[in-house]
Amino acid sequence: SMPTIMMYKKGIEGMPPSTTGTYILPPILYPDGKYYLKIGPMGHQRNSEITTLQEAKEWYSEPGDPEVMEKMPKLIFKIIPSQSPISASSRRLLVGDY
Repeated sequence: SMPTIMMYKKGIEGMPPSTTGTYILPPILYPDGKYYLKIGPMGHQRNSEITTLQEAKEWYSEPGDPEVMEKMPKLIFKIIPSQSPISASSRRLLVGDY
């Protein structure tokens, strides 16, 4: 089994300059029978306050960042050389403050 990986580091080679780190979650088996590994940058996204369901729907309807989408699979190979993604896709994420 693979642990969650969180790397706090500015100036990760090949990542957008505003990135302050990255996270990689272990592969998860989904109902479609496939495993998905989630990875994303930290500190790269804009901070905004979403206060309504409509704002959340609008946030999720926007496409992911193409620069991050291009660079994340390459970063997986650098951190975990034995992982070989078959394909990659991008989705948005909401993080809440408590």
